Amino acid sequence: MGALVITALGIDASDTWRGSQSTMLAQLIGSTNDGVCPDGMVEVATGRTFVCADQYEASALSDCPHPEPSRSLDTSSNIEAAACGIASVPGAVPWRSVARSDAQRLCARAGKRLPTAAEWYTLALDTKESACRTATGAVGKTGEASDCRSAAGVYDAVGNVWEWVEDDVVAGQFRDRPLPPSGYVAQADVSGVAIMTSDESAGNVYGTAYFWSEPQGNYGMIRGGFYGSRADAGVHAVHAHTPPEFTGEAIGFRCVR
Repeated sequence: MGALVITALGIDASDTWRGSQSTMLAQLIGSTNDGVCPDGMVEVATGRTFVCADQYEASALSDCPHPEPSRSLDTSSNIEAAACGIASVPGAVPWRSVARSDAQRLCARAGKRLPTAAEWYTLALDTKESACRTATGAVGKTGEASDCRSAAGVYDAVGNVWEWVEDDVVAGQFRDRPLPPSGYVAQADVSGVAIMTSDESAGNVYGTAYFWSEPQGNYGMIRGGFYGSRADAGVHAVHAHTPPEFTGEAIGFRCVR
């Protein structure tokens, strides 16, 4: 299953190239807003390069031309409308079919930015993966899986839709180190990005999280998995050979500041 990249990405014919609060970790880094962050964001106390993270996957404001964008044409039309922006609210359909540059632009329009891979990992830590939307076959509304929550109070970091991060893969390398071949994550760095993979997931401390890569080429990165990833999804699941211009119905984003 892990090797089927098309299935993992949720690509179909319309796509184009264009935690639980009860754990000790949650108690240590759990979030209380206390006015530090604007509405829709939570404070991530352990964030060294950011303070606030969107609590929910980005969705479109209700007065956008397409309040529930799911096609690249919807995204283009929305971006052309100066008053159209993003929200981080519960009970909304995530903004999908968005290229990384469009996600960056939409975050900037809101006074935010895309997280780096390390920042995304920090905000996603201790997500209760078994409670997330990874095998439903369809996108769900933000926060609908109420137990799919990280220690920082972020919902849906795992599953529902893949999420863009800021980092690039250049010539098959991430931050000047070669990426391992596609496989189950067997060892990861401080960004939660695989440095070793395996053909088997049995006995793996990283569970069944899968890592997709290519030995050559320049790519973007998406994280977490989507509503059809099944066991391949997880905090350590990374698709590291996604062209930055790619759009698909299973790819969204969230912002930080």
